[in-house]
Amino acid sequence: MKGIRFSDEDDFNEMHDTINILVLENYEKLVRYFINSFSNMNLKMQVKDSEIVGEPRICRIAFPDAIISMDINVNINALNLRREIILKVAVEIKSHIKSFGETLRQLQIYKDCIGSSNYHEIKRKLGMGLDYKYSKFVYLVTPDHRFDDAFKGQGFEVLDPSFFGDVSIDSNNQKQIDNF
Repeated sequence: MKGIRFSDEDDFNEMHDTINILVLENYEKLVRYFINSFSNMNLKMQVKDSEIVGEPRICRIAFPDAIISMDINVNINALNLRREIILKVAVEIKSHIKSFGETLRQLQIYKDCIGSSNYHEIKRKLGMGLDYKYSKFVYLVTPDHRFDDAFKGQGFEVLDPSFFGDVSIDSNNQKQIDNF
């Protein structure tokens, strides 16, 4: 069965490319943000290594703009347990939200695919489930904030492109993006 790909034709524009380059060049900021989201839990996480892959396939029908893979050392104080796990987060970039429903369906698919993968990694390596919303493994990066509350209400993180740095339009974006 061939995968079905959501059409992002409206997002093939200079703003999308600018945001994509910004995310690719500064993805470590998202890695730190993700790790800090675990700070209130009874475990300590330290990133050993991380990498970003542009337009990866995370399951049969899911093609987010990027996947960040993090090799993490985990220390669970209560159990005196130390393990190395590899977690992934999906990043979807939208220069504008054409349809809330279509974007939400995309994010849900990414959540199901990447959440399942991360759940099995955590269960296999730590021998326990992680009380964590799997929608937190999916990030929407957009300057269009009309639907932020609705996406957050569904448990998804919405980040403004300025989180990654200065968002300025550069005419050399396509050449730069082809280098990734």
